[in-house]
Amino acid sequence: MDPPSCDTAPMTLPRDFWRWTALTLLWIWFSISAWVVVVQAFVVVWDSPGQWRMPGVSKVTVKVVGTDEEGKISGYVWAEKEGKEVQLRLFREEALKLAVDDEIWVLHNYRKDGHRPNEFLLGPWRLLGEYPEPLMVASAWAIYLLRRRQRAEAKALADAPNPNRKVWKDEFHSRAERFTKKDDPAP
Repeated sequence: MDPPSCDTAPMTLPRDFWRWTALTLLWIWFSISAWVVVVQAFVVVWDSPGQWRMPGVSKVTVKVVGTDEEGKISGYVWAEKEGKEVQLRLFREEALKLAVDDEIWVLHNYRKDGHRPNEFLLGPWRLLGEYPEPLMVASAWAIYLLRRRQRAEAKALADAPNPNRKVWKDEFHSRAERFTKKDDPAP
């Protein structure tokens, strides 16, 4: 008799583990994005009147970083965009990082008002925070595709016969089989 073999193959996680992990992460992302959209809608409804504009991205060259009476950075930046001088209103922390003659990418906000900055330094987190809708739609589409695939696999599993199925019979049913009507063979 051979001793039991010790197989040292690495353990692999089942496919369902990865699928459910992906679904969970997509739902979390969808929920966070939906919450950001709700907060944005709340801000728009309760905020003072402002000017709507088409969001966009542009490359500008910094000319002057504005300061207030105390010499602190105010958040206003004067820059040159395609030969024209433009005034940007950034977060103070973002304006503090800038120097004259820096070329920066700016994300223009969809709404111009007095409470929030009108522009932001372009970055992946800022883009996701200000415009989560495209990724929210993409995550909803991915959730739909994963769930449709799961349903199709579950239906295929339910419809397929199981060849390894064993039917156990007790004594009563074994005796009863003797009396079942058998088909007459054709002569």
